[in-house]
Amino acid sequence: MPGQTLRLGPFIGGLNLASDPTTIADNELISCINLELDLDGSLKERPPIQTSTLPNVHGERTRAIGSAVFASTTYLFGENNGATMAFNPATAVWTTLSTTFIAADCIQYGGLVYFLSYPGGSAASNSLATWDGTTWAELSTPNLTTMIPGKGGQDLTIYKERMWISNGELATHTSARVCFSDAGNPGSFSTTTQFIDVGAGDGENLVNSMVYQDNLILFKEHSTYALSYDTRPTDATLIKLSNTVGATEKNCVISFENSIFVFHKDKVYEMAGNFDFQCINIKVPFVLDTTISSGSWYEGVSLWTFGDRLLCRYFNHLYVYGLRTKTWGEWQYNDADANRIGPMVARPYLGLAELTNTVKEWYGSTANSTGTTWYKMKDGFTTDVEMSGTSGSTNGTIIIPSFITKTYDLASAQSYKRLNWWGVDCIPGIPDGVTFTTMSGIVTPISASGTPVAITTTIAVSSLARRFLKFPKSLRYRQIFFQCIFSNVGSSAKAPVKIFSITAVTSTKELTEKAIN
Repeated sequence: MPGQTLRLGPFIGGLNLASDPTTIADNELISCINLELDLDGSLKERPPIQTSTLPNVHGERTRAIGSAVFASTTYLFGENNGATMAFNPATAVWTTLSTTFIAADCIQYGGLVYFLSYPGGSAASNSLATWDGTTWAELSTPNLTTMIPGKGGQDLTIYKERMWISNGELATHTSARVCFSDAGNPGSFSTTTQFIDVGAGDGENLVNSMVYQDNLILFKEHSTYALSYDTRPTDATLIKLSNTVGATEKNCVISFENSIFVFHKDKVYEMAGNFDFQCINIKVPFVLDTTISSGSWYEGVSLWTFGDRLLCRYFNHLYVYGLRTKTWGEWQYNDADANRIGPMVARPYLGLAELTNTVKEWYGSTANSTGTTWYKMKDGFTTDVEMSGTSGSTNGTIIIPSFITKTYDLASAQSYKRLNWWGVDCIPGIPDGVTFTTMSGIVTPISASGTPVAITTTIAVSSLARRFLKFPKSLRYRQIFFQCIFSNVGSSAKAPVKIFSITAVTSTKELTEKAIN
């Protein structure tokens, strides 16, 4: 008999790791690697990542801390083993700004970039420094040093034309204090009383701040506050928004449009509207893996936005949340330090450059102290290939998109069925022609004697066309799940892979065995 044709997908529910594989929704997945839900409902391959060598004169990884634009020149800034450096992405040239000032954060105001020293960490004697695109200058701010004993802090924010400095968890004193500059002059502190202690005495450090709806949101390690004022900061109102949600580290807070996302403990929360916190990874509990073969960890967790995505690196795992589709997936790289990337900083554009550069770029490095690679991510597909520093190279590291469906009983849990054949409606991409020349389909029946049945299909294509790949495998099952594995180098000539749905042709056989007394 021909059997019944069943369509599985599209998989618009994304990843669900919180429930048993037999109980999740039919449109959810138990594994979604190097794929993301596209707006058309298909699963789409992630873009490739590029690499380049960092300057080795400073001896360790370079942490991306911010960006700026002077005239038409874009710069990204990083800190590397005591040195503060500027990177020009147009020329890929690094410039060392200071070898004694260890910058924890930076922010542009007017024609200057202001840099904040790590608390007590710089050989330089000042908490602040500036750069105008040519000249580096340290600022003498004795009143600020009085308010922050030990010098420096960890976070800078501009709020109502003043610069606000959060001391952070590395501060040796007053770690719950936020200081504010004179109005319109971020480098000036006229008095020694320009500070507010946020929840002093609760034992929590103030690690980050962000402007939201005319408020300055202040994130402590396990609580969150909103600060606002009309005329003078000394008359500010301080309201506690949450007594249970804060930011684990400085790099655990990021904004996107009308929302703020914050990582606290092992969960990601979205704060929007009336300042309510909603956990968004309930279905995707993060897996803790702190394995590192050499070097040591700097940031255990980082959040950043990459196009319309929220990326959360939790030690060795990189989880990706679609900000439009509200679904999760996971990205993996063949390079171990690439799996530890973040935070990444977007290359800024202005004017016509913003409109004409349709493929935006993000830069950053690894959280491994010994990492010597500077990574670039593009929000789209170009001639670049995975893990190659040469643009347009045809030989790169392989991207392996894969997914595993839920365990289906196909609406007949009590019956055994016969799978006649199955197939996948997809754009399979084009293999690199060097290492991988095939696409694999694996079907796994759930039974005492059931074993995975891998079926490999050779893809002989020269264009990115939608195809139906058929797997002519007949087997007996009661419950079953499907897996597909693709591969290519990620260039626009060979990617992206897209998966639309799975078709299974099945027929019902005998009922399950009788119970044994």
